[in-house]
Order: sequence, then structure tokens, then C-alpha cells
Amino acid sequence: MALAISSLGPRRGPMSIDELLEEAESLLVEYSPQIPLRFWLRSADAIQKQAQSYERDGNEEEAFKFYYRHALLVMNKLTSHPDLKLTENKAAWKKARADVTANLNKMEVLKPNIKQRYDQYQQMVEQRRIEKEKWQNEQRNNAYTALTGDMGSMSLSGRSSDGFDYGTQELDPTQDADLAVRLAHKEFRQNRESRVSRYPTEFHARLSGDRIQGTFFEDESDEDDLSKNMVRVGQRREDAFSRSPAKAVSRSSGGRSGQESRAPQYPSVPKQSNNNNGSSWFASSTDASPKDRSPRSSYRAGPVPLLPPSLPPKEFLDTSGPPIPQKLTTSSPPPGVVEAPDTSTAVLDPRNFTFKPTATTESGTPLRTVFINPKLRNRFLTIALANTERNLETCGILCGELLSNAFFISKLVIPEQESTSDTCDTVNEGALFDYCDAENLMTLGWIHTHPTQTCFMSSRDLHTHGGYQVQLAESIAIVCAPRREPSWGVFRLTDPPGLGAILGCKQTGIFHPHSEKNVYTDALAPGHVKEVENLPFDVVDLRPDSSWI
Repeated sequence: MALAISSLGPRRGPMSIDELLEEAESLLVEYSPQIPLRFWLRSADAIQKQAQSYERDGNEEEAFKFYYRHALLVMNKLTSHPDLKLTENKAAWKKARADVTANLNKMEVLKPNIKQRYDQYQQMVEQRRIEKEKWQNEQRNNAYTALTGDMGSMSLSGRSSDGFDYGTQELDPTQDADLAVRLAHKEFRQNRESRVSRYPTEFHARLSGDRIQGTFFEDESDEDDLSKNMVRVGQRREDAFSRSPAKAVSRSSGGRSGQESRAPQYPSVPKQSNNNNGSSWFASSTDASPKDRSPRSSYRAGPVPLLPPSLPPKEFLDTSGPPIPQKLTTSSPPPGVVEAPDTSTAVLDPRNFTFKPTATTESGTPLRTVFINPKLRNRFLTIALANTERNLETCGILCGELLSNAFFISKLVIPEQESTSDTCDTVNEGALFDYCDAENLMTLGWIHTHPTQTCFMSSRDLHTHGGYQVQLAESIAIVCAPRREPSWGVFRLTDPPGLGAILGCKQTGIFHPHSEKNVYTDALAPGHVKEVENLPFDVVDLRPDSSWI
């Protein structure tokens, strides 16, 4: 029962508009009106935020697909949901329809670039096919066969062997974890400086930044380490090229028109009265179009001077003091050595990188990596200590952002809640949603304590997490049992059978057994969750008073 939305994993060649539409449709084939509308609306919001993140990162294909998924869910599925008649859902439903209108317009803006990229790729593939065929014909009449292994193993697809410039470096979440930390520090710092909160000052009176090792954002000198990491990534990529038997082929910059794609059959949007709900949603600075952003920087070395600058003339030494010598331009690196890329803001842009998924669901669907600082768990246990000593559960919400095709947990939000020894329920969810929307955060999971029980997912926990995972396939649940061993775990529902079984469960009562045996699983390595030291995060307390209950 594949209800959740996920990414499709490693990049293939550029896709046509038809292929993007079909792929988006294939991931929304099942829908259940038995799930409350508020969960579906939050799922639609999560899909939209992912689309906006991909558009910001310059990944126009993924942005196009997620915008279309949002439109399909809202206009083709939710229009018949029985909860639409409820008064409390009317405002959110009106906003969701306005978002669809804005998103369909964005798809029309993205479509020409996607089509041009696809046509150029098809032209390159055809050129390579012709050259390979010509080479094979020549070999039949050539007495020398030393190069048989070169072009004979040429691939017409794949990221590193097809000769197509995708504009990004593919990263491994484990090997390139240090680079992930540096990117997160830079991005979170920029977001904090540019974001204007919608809340009054007193609302954040209980906001406390968790200063990892005394500092939330590291000094700018750390970009030197980033350069080393980027050199290592580049060297690994160059080594892969050097081992490949494929022969380099010249790239064509021209574009040949391919077959006309079918007109996208967008969901119909009912006419609405004049309001600014939809337009204001996309007016934030974090939603700028790709053409308004600075282009990706190049790794080409600059011109190297043939001679060093001339010495200053002696006649000026006695009159105005010694002049400052001109700064020498760095010479080119020795052959075979990858030059360190520029550490300017453009190079440190998340658009220059993409983290490849390294885990899948039980059905084989790739799961994007979720990065989290292990100290977040310790910070949460400190907050929950007073409740734990009284045998009361405590819960928190894990929020963050999508950067370079990976999720980064950047906020631990403590919502207003009511607790017992075996349960913990959030109250005033509207305040939580308002905060996440104002800060442009995605809900990536939750964390809670078991002060009197072992570390496991109870039936109540499973149903709670089903609501998270239906919104985002990569959502995680962290359970902390400070008085038992193991004292903590990171989990997700299996898919299949866990997610479908929980969403289709009709049993009543707070705690009840499920017949399925493999309902949930560990999400840590070799799962999709990676713990990374020094990843920045904040702790945000939304409870109305200073009590810890």
C-alpha cells in the first residue's frame, strides 16, 4: 500500500514531460477517505514544500513532479473526502485549492527548460549511437584491435558515462557527512539571517538555541575544510572516470526538437473568488525562481600569468615608503591533481550537490537520507527529565529542511501536550502548524519517552507514526527508554506491510495487537537515517508556561 511520497533515487537521463507526468501519477494510485482530511492536507503541504525545495535547488524535474503530485492529490483525490463539510477544514481547503492554481502556473514556467534539456540529451544519445556504429564498421576492416574494449563498452545511460552535464556532484551520505555538516551550517545561517518571523517577540521568549560545542554556526575559516572535502569528492569522481573504459565524445550544445509531448492533463481547478491566499503563500524570499538566483560557479582554473609582477621602481622607495607588492596569482596544479574549487557562496550552494539515496523500503522504493545530530536526543532527554522522574511521557516534533535531495533535522519543537505514564498527546496543534509554516519547516518525524516501558513501538505509537509516514515516506520515530536497555531506537513502518496494515486497522482501544509480524523496522544504518556530529539544531518550546508537564 504505497501511499507515501518518496524520491525515485539515482538520477537517470533527463526525462520528458510525458515521463514526468506518468511517474508522478504512479505514486498516487491509492487513496483512502477513511484517513482524516487534516492528515491529507498536511501531506499536500509536505509535497508542496518538497517541490519548493527542489525548485530552490535548481532541480526542475523533481520540482515539476512534486507540484503535479500536489495538484493530483488535492484536485483528483480530496475533492470527494467526507470531511470537506466540516467547518474546521474550510480555511485549509480553500488555501490548498489556491496553492494548486499557483503551482500549475509554476509548472508552465518550468516546462520549457525541462523540454529543452530532454531534447539536448536525446540529440547527444543519437550522436553517440552514430559514432559508435561508425567506429564498429571501421573495426571490421581494421587490423588493429587494441582499442576493442574502449568503445565496445560504451554506455548510453548513466550519470558518469553518458557524457551529459547534469551540473551537480553526487554525494554519498556516509562518506561525505562532513560536507553535509558544512552545507547545513551555511544554509541554516543564511535562513536565520533572512527569515522574518511572523510571531511577536514574546512568542519566542522560550526559544533557546542549542549551541553545539559552544557555537551554533562555525567560523568562516571552516570553509577551508569544506574545500578539502570538495576536492576529495572531485578526486573520487575523477577516479571513477579514469577507471571507465568509455571513450570521451564531444558534446553538442545545439538542441534538436524532439517529439511533441502530450499536453499535461492537469486537474481542473474550480473558479474562486478574488483573494490573495494563494499568491501570498509564494511571495516569500525562499521561493524565488531559478532565474533570480546566482548561477552555479565553474571549477575551471583561472588564467595563469606567464611572468610574476615586476618589482616596484627604486625611485619611489625614498619618498613614499615601500609600496605593497602585487598579489601573485596561483599557478596551475600539477597534472593529475584536482584543483580545489572556489569556496565562494555560489560554490557552497546546495544546488551544486545531490545526496544519493542509500536505503529503500521493503518494496524497493528509494528513501532519501535523513541527517540528525545525536546530541538532539540527549538534549530532549534533559528537557524530559522532570516528566521522566514522575513517570510521565514527553514528546517532541522533529522538523527540518530538504537540501540537496536529503533531509536535515534542524529543529526540536516541544509542543503543548498532555501526558500520562503510557501516553502523550499534543494539544493546540494549530500553534504547532502555524510555527512550522511561518519558519518554512517540514515535519520529519517525532520523538518521545517511555519512562516505564522498554524501547519499542506500541500499537498507539504505530498509529501515531502512520499519520507522519503517510505525509512523508522518510518520517522517523525516535523512542527513548532511559531506564532500560537498549535505551533508544529510531524506527519507521515497513512498507509493505506495516504502513498499509496500520492505516487500514479498524480496531478500537488505546492499545491492541496487530496480526502482522513485521510492522516496523530500524531506520538507522543500514537504514536511511545518518547521525552526524556538529549538525546545527535549535530547541523550540511552544508550551504556554514554564512547567515541564
